[in-house]
Amino acid sequence: MESILQRFKDLGANRLMIAGALGALVIAALVAIIFAFSKPQMTVLFSGLTDADAGAVVTELESMDVPVKVSGDGRTIYAPSGRVPRLRMLLAEQGIPAGGAVGYELFDDKSSLGLTSFMQDMTRLRALEGELSRTIQTLDSVESSRVHLVMARRDPFSREKAEPTASVVVRMRGARSLDGDQAAAIRHLVASAVPQLSPSRVSVLDARMGAVFAEENGPMAGAASVNGLQTEIETRLARAAESVLVPTLGAGRVAVQVNADLRTEREVRRTEKFDPKDTALRSRQIIDETEAARENATEQPVTVEQNLPESQVGNVGDGQNLSEIERSESVVNYEISSERSEMVIEPGDIERLSVSVIVDNKRVTGPEGQITYEPRTEEELAKLASLVRSAVGFNEGRGDSITVENMPFVDLEDTMPRFAPSTITEVVYRNFDAITQAVALLLIGVAIIFGIIRPVMSRVIPTGGFGKDAEPIAMGELSLDDLGFAGEDEDGNPIPGGLIGAGGTAAISAPKQSMAENLDQMLELRDVDGKVRASSIRKLGRIAEQYPEEVVAILRTWIYEQEGKAPSSTSNAA
Repeated sequence: MESILQRFKDLGANRLMIAGALGALVIAALVAIIFAFSKPQMTVLFSGLTDADAGAVVTELESMDVPVKVSGDGRTIYAPSGRVPRLRMLLAEQGIPAGGAVGYELFDDKSSLGLTSFMQDMTRLRALEGELSRTIQTLDSVESSRVHLVMARRDPFSREKAEPTASVVVRMRGARSLDGDQAAAIRHLVASAVPQLSPSRVSVLDARMGAVFAEENGPMAGAASVNGLQTEIETRLARAAESVLVPTLGAGRVAVQVNADLRTEREVRRTEKFDPKDTALRSRQIIDETEAARENATEQPVTVEQNLPESQVGNVGDGQNLSEIERSESVVNYEISSERSEMVIEPGDIERLSVSVIVDNKRVTGPEGQITYEPRTEEELAKLASLVRSAVGFNEGRGDSITVENMPFVDLEDTMPRFAPSTITEVVYRNFDAITQAVALLLIGVAIIFGIIRPVMSRVIPTGGFGKDAEPIAMGELSLDDLGFAGEDEDGNPIPGGLIGAGGTAAISAPKQSMAENLDQMLELRDVDGKVRASSIRKLGRIAEQYPEEVVAILRTWIYEQEGKAPSSTSNAA
């Protein structure tokens, strides 16, 4: 430990400062390189987001410990390029972003100054549509929605009243579908938010199933309601059939498909029936009529005398017959009981059902525990068909049909793809970026160590050390100062620093004197007892070949020392 401290003391303050600064610089460079290579490459995750959607995306990413970067305007979100597809799927599952619907914040960035009345009306309409869309999206089962409002204007001097209409497109979460109750709730919600809008003039469309839930009494009400009702009936009946088959056959061993034909027209039937046996007197009318008339017995010619009043006197009863006519009429009115009936058949009644059932083979366990599958018998299939008939409400009168077949199911494990072990080429291809970064870091580190650190440190810190037990340093990295010379004479020969001292004694500094002693020990091989390593001889030979002038100068110094010093001092120096 003391030798190590002594070596650091021998280096001096300047060399220690240089070595420390160089080490700190190298460490800082390595840290910067590692940080630059390890920093993930960011790419666009979402762009054109609203403030609310951008905040929701950032919050969700931070909760998942994902590095995130936001652009200056706050509308673009960046994420690691390798994780962008998965992050988009995860955020889409959470319904983020909501779709970018804008509401009344449109009025925050715009002033009414310079806007025409049409632009103001359109801005208000857009804001109202956006707010309604946001409100609909707050429902748990709704993933996204869009609202379209038509606010028709009444033409000048027109007596017809223009009524507003609305259309709503809804996308449900997962495999959910929009039912009639939800559609009715959305219709009333939109109608309540728009002045003079009736719920019957709001149409709701399920984006995934394509079912239209229109107004109850509108022209599309029948077809729209039938489509939704058909899906609901088929799903309900299929679940009813599965509920009675699964406990017996097992989950995943039965498949049920129901096709329901529904009535799409609205039919009204009116009937009226009369019962002739059941009568009641309503009114009776009797008419009696008597008429008397006289007729002449003979016919007389018509003359002027007959028209004179005097000629008729005294001759009235001559030649005439008296007759009487009687008529009796009776009218009786009776009430006959009648029965009137009116039957309205709404769309949606089931006209025919077709049910298809596929069951898997029977699972049989052998005596040794092996599992085999055997076809089911006709009796078993008949029992299953009877259960299905009762579950779906089979009606033979309307032409319902049920088919139950036994077919082997494919095992899910057999359909799963089996991947072969990855080869070295595939592993390298998948991790090419990481391998490239590691190789680049390794090369940069090697270049820094052997190109910068080693040459500089070899000049700052002598690798041979100090003291008699130290190994000699590489002569190619030594200068005259390192060897203990004060300079060169007129002939270009090195002048030992010790010769300029008073009294002809050496005045070499501690480091330089130690270096001269090292060279002295290497050359005084004849004073060494025993064998000498061949490596030491080769080192001396290389030093003498590379620096012949320095070796000659050292030998000359030794000669000067022997001639100018007393025998006692010479023996001590030896």
